[in-house]
Amino acid sequence: MGMVFCRGCGKEIHETAPSCPHCGAPQSGQASAATSPKNQTVAALLCAFLGGFGAHRFYLGKILSGVVYLLFCWTGIPALIAFFELFGIVFASPQKWATAHNNGQLTSPVNGFVKALALFFPVLFIIGIVAAVLIPQYNAYKARKVTNTEATSQPQQTQQSSEMIDRDYDQTAIRDLKNSYVAAQAYFSKEPKGIVTLQILYSYGLKPSNGVSVTVLNGGSDSLKLTSKYEKSNSVHVIDSMGNITKDTITKEMTWSPSFDCAKVSTGPERLICSNRELSEVDVQLAQIYKAALKNSPDKNGLKRQQAAWLKNERDACSNAESMMKVYKERIVQLSR
Repeated sequence: MGMVFCRGCGKEIHETAPSCPHCGAPQSGQASAATSPKNQTVAALLCAFLGGFGAHRFYLGKILSGVVYLLFCWTGIPALIAFFELFGIVFASPQKWATAHNNGQLTSPVNGFVKALALFFPVLFIIGIVAAVLIPQYNAYKARKVTNTEATSQPQQTQQSSEMIDRDYDQTAIRDLKNSYVAAQAYFSKEPKGIVTLQILYSYGLKPSNGVSVTVLNGGSDSLKLTSKYEKSNSVHVIDSMGNITKDTITKEMTWSPSFDCAKVSTGPERLICSNRELSEVDVQLAQIYKAALKNSPDKNGLKRQQAAWLKNERDACSNAESMMKVYKERIVQLSR
């Protein structure tokens, strides 16, 4: 025979006593014998790892509340409640636990490891909250610091980067210009009296790099003049019939634009116009005269066909700036009548 605790006052009494000699509360020793004792450590572990699903509630015989926990486990609320219930289970005195769950029958106390685990959970929770608050602020601080550092050094870095990029652009344009000159000389070796065009240069192996435009300012063997320009550079490189390369810088005062978009050119004659200020200016003049003539023409479709034929058969047949300037001026005279 052993001792138990009164279910009424919690004082120690003999397990066979039908009622408490201290407070007179009736005892139900038969129920205690019929019901298996609820281990405090087991209940704590179930609450810690499966509390969100009500496992500890089912273990303690509280079926209805266990079902409620299980139904609403997806909300996270049962897990939060179980978090606080864990402390009530772990740190309850053996007497209180025996009175509440085992009809006053004492069981083994809570394992020390489980108590340490219960204390670790809130510490981990607090660390998680602090990390969630401080880490974004720290990252924002680092981003601002990096931005300020970059802003301080940006002018010098930008200038150095710009100079390096310009040198790379120039080297690419010069390489394509030399390849153009080699292709032209290969053509002249077979056709000494011939006139070089971009199509001829392409047929003799010229393959301009992406972003580089090569133009033929003069296609004669004795007066050869080729240019190359990288689209993102302000420099134009020129090579003459002797293979000498010079460099010109395009300034705001030196820029020009024909009546069409030079960024979308696809033919050699159009590239020639884009590379020559005089041709660009006369192209704009012709476009204005043609627009006025078309407005006043009784046969607009006929004039459009004439202009298309002129572009194909006369302007685009020119191999150098001099001959193209000539056909432009002749066309201006025709449309001005």
